[in-house]
Amino acid sequence: MAGKQKYTAEELIAAAQATGGNKSAVARKLNCDRQTVQNYCNRYVTVDRAFEQERQKMIDWAESGLRDAVITHKEPWAIKFTLATIGKDRGYTEEKRVDLTSKGEQIPGPVIFLPAVDQSDDG
Repeated sequence: MAGKQKYTAEELIAAAQATGGNKSAVARKLNCDRQTVQNYCNRYVTVDRAFEQERQKMIDWAESGLRDAVITHKEPWAIKFTLATIGKDRGYTEEKRVDLTSKGEQIPGPVIFLPAVDQSDDG
């Protein structure tokens, strides 16, 4: 951003707040390129922080919607999603886990995994 800037940091912050922090929407609103918006974010901590705050607000709204879908509407998709993400530490996960222990004890020393070797008699 060489020379006189077309917008003030305050204008970018106001546009971020008006659009929910959508950089493309801010660019349309200010009639500039999205990269110009990104350049302001890179240059001004206050502008970058405003966009981040708007993203956090969106996440808060989404969490509120998810909570409503689980508690009020008992939506199966929302319950499954909540358990698979927030509840994964309680065992609600679709990940495949491998227990590398021996009778409850850790295997001593480093564990090294070697690639499979073809042991056929073809050669």
